[in-house]
Amino acid sequence: MISIGSYYLYSLKADSAYGRLFIWEVSLTMIKDNPVMGIGIDRYAAEYNNWQAHYFMQNPGQDRKEKVADNIQVAYNEYLQGMVEVGVVGFLLFFGLITFTLFYSGYSLKKINKINGINTPLLMLFLSCFASFISMIVMGIVSYPFHGIFMQILFIMNFAVLSSKGIHQINTEKYFSNKMYLRKKIDKFSKVIIGVLLIGLSIIAFYKLHKIPFYKEWQLAINNYNNNNYLGAQAIYNKLYPQLCDDGFFLLYYGTTLAINEQYDKSISILEQAKKYINDPILYTTMGNCYRQKKEYIQAEECYKYAKYMVPNRLYPIYLMALLFEEQKKYTETRRYAQIILESQPKIQSEAIDEMKLQMEDLLQRINDLP
Repeated sequence: MISIGSYYLYSLKADSAYGRLFIWEVSLTMIKDNPVMGIGIDRYAAEYNNWQAHYFMQNPGQDRKEKVADNIQVAYNEYLQGMVEVGVVGFLLFFGLITFTLFYSGYSLKKINKINGINTPLLMLFLSCFASFISMIVMGIVSYPFHGIFMQILFIMNFAVLSSKGIHQINTEKYFSNKMYLRKKIDKFSKVIIGVLLIGLSIIAFYKLHKIPFYKEWQLAINNYNNNNYLGAQAIYNKLYPQLCDDGFFLLYYGTTLAINEQYDKSISILEQAKKYINDPILYTTMGNCYRQKKEYIQAEECYKYAKYMVPNRLYPIYLMALLFEEQKKYTETRRYAQIILESQPKIQSEAIDEMKLQMEDLLQRINDLP
């Protein structure tokens, strides 16, 4: 039944399922290249697109994989992503901890089932945490439940309860008949849970909450940008840079604003910093635009091509390369890339794609009219 159900679910959205299989294939390559210690905690989003780009560079003509490739931030498999980030050593420690907790809790659950007529707050706490723990572990196979802050706190809370020594003393009638002993145990477990929550919240507060005012100011910069007040947006970004210089998306927005304000050297410098934290095709197309404005065509072409290899089904980098070659009067390459856009059948049609195709038709007409 599981096999039949899995095949049916796969058939419902075959491209989406195949896309995840491709993500896992690239992730396995990342593990192969860094097997012992991994690429570093929380580095998956910053590194994955590099491996995907190199995959398509080394394996051209993968039409179906090019179709399903996307700008990926998570692996849709917590265990695979964990192995990528912390290597086999870290993964075995984590997996061993989960396995031990499951067997330890399962043994206690077996003991509980032998005792009839039991209905206590402690038992309800145990069963609730056990069910929650199992659900999160199963979800982690095809999703990313451990990435949310509240799910992380819940996971730690479940683990704290299930691995507590007191909870595994639920195996005798005497335990439940002693109400005072039960109350003490519940109080003890409550303190553990509250302590874990306080530690988690303190860590969040230290690393995240003090940045809330800066994120609010960042929103003002975005509003200025959307209202075409690029100089106003840049002034805010300049002010916030010391506090948010380790946020990849902030650096990407900052570098894009600098590029629009024609500060190309500074934009390239900021975008180079952003590459340490994220790898987005927009980052490389923006860098390519800066190099193009500086007439550094070789660097511009490299950036556009890298953006294309990251997500091959996106037309914008190809469109930029056609314009780049036209500017250099390399009309053979211009025709080739313009023709790719005109013959493409994108997954999602949009006005932007229609506009690009119209521009490519005009571009080809201009080239053909040249003497």
